[in-house]
Amino acid sequence: KYGINPKQEYNNSTLKNEAFKRFYNEYVSKYIEENFKGEYDNFLKYMDSIGFVPGEAVVVDLGWNGTIQYCLQRIYNKFVKGYYLGVETGLYNNMQDSMSGYLFDGNRNQEISKKVYSFKSLFEVFFSATHGTTLGYSADQTNPVILGEYENLNSNIIDTIQKGTKDFADGFKLYEKLYDEIDIQSILEGLIELGTRPNYEQACDFGELNFDNLTKGKFAAPRKLRFYLFHPKMLKKDMFASEWKIGFMKRLLKIKLPYYSIYSYLKR
Repeated sequence: KYGINPKQEYNNSTLKNEAFKRFYNEYVSKYIEENFKGEYDNFLKYMDSIGFVPGEAVVVDLGWNGTIQYCLQRIYNKFVKGYYLGVETGLYNNMQDSMSGYLFDGNRNQEISKKVYSFKSLFEVFFSATHGTTLGYSADQTNPVILGEYENLNSNIIDTIQKGTKDFADGFKLYEKLYDEIDIQSILEGLIELGTRPNYEQACDFGELNFDNLTKGKFAAPRKLRFYLFHPKMLKKDMFASEWKIGFMKRLLKIKLPYYSIYSYLKR
């Protein structure tokens, strides 16, 4: 009816056509309206139960584009402020005045932003919760959030990292009066060193962590170099799929090279 081939792979560009717009307007939007209106109401009840007041509440998140903040503003049609570890520019330009990033935002500390971006997914793992993602909201207010199944081999590592983080913070509080301020570069130095200049052992250890984004896999787990010599197209495919490309290259080649510079060149 709409000329859409179910065996063809579509992307954002090829879906921008009148046939798909008709398909969406005549079928998909009605399906969403019929099936998710109840869940939308459940969501509003849940937000009310936790004391969310649009116009007064503040979103605190890791980063990077403020999508949750943007959606809440659209849902409630009211101003919502957002505080982040880092803010990227460009996605929601009309929200820049309501977003604040600690490490970087706007035109501030863009070099830090570029370095964090090179291992952003790995960075996010350190702040992940060890439970499944939110799938929806229930009318049962005693158990309003529906979580997906969680089978993640990273759980023990995340728990260990987060315990270490908390131990450091608790210890630091004992001595904070000795410091007027700790600059951002010092705070991030260890993480940036890990993400952009890992040694071989770090590339192997953290490269084995699992990610579950649009695809599933390990952060940096290349095949043997010998394999890629005979299958060069697979090198491009595997590296593109890797969520930590610097770790991927270090683990593959092992030798000392300026991997962050190579990554930056390939990204351009």
